[in-house]
Amino acid sequence: MPSLLPLFLSLAMLAAGQQSADSGAALNASCKFTVSDVEPAKPVITGPDDVVKLVHVIEQPDSPVEILSADFSGTSVSISQGQKTHKDCWTIRIRNRSKRLIVDLSLITRVMDSSREGAGIVPRARQGLAPGQEVELRNCGSGGSGGARDNQVRLIVGVEWVRFDGCEYFPSRRIPSSLGMRPYWP
Repeated sequence: MPSLLPLFLSLAMLAAGQQSADSGAALNASCKFTVSDVEPAKPVITGPDDVVKLVHVIEQPDSPVEILSADFSGTSVSISQGQKTHKDCWTIRIRNRSKRLIVDLSLITRVMDSSREGAGIVPRARQGLAPGQEVELRNCGSGGSGGARDNQVRLIVGVEWVRFDGCEYFPSRRIPSSLGMRPYWP
């Protein structure tokens, strides 16, 4: 009798592929949501030119939260002899583009180099965010230091996770290989 394991694995992989292809669906049924038909906004990035040129907003078309703008006016990043230091002071404006109440969410703001080393703060919006609602998250006073392989770093910004009533949703995270960054997540 032939082994059924290869058939089982093939079916499991097919089912997983179909599940991830569903727009706005996560593994947990309570995470299902729909997003506005409006195309996501291209985020407006402001601040010192030397910082703005380092910013990369992660492409996350399946995210129920979109980043509208990021102001890095109080942020500084310095790189010297393979080391980086940064002082964070920024305001990020986001919008709930889903049709569900978001209970909590966390953003990614991380200064990282090509070796996955990085430091940053993960701001959270602990108040509810109604469909279509916009809010500003602000962080000032944090910072860090560490390695900067090849004296190159990027300031990565995106949505870490979103919590609805009954589930957490982790949007996709797409970083072009042309940036030379290896994401810190698996």
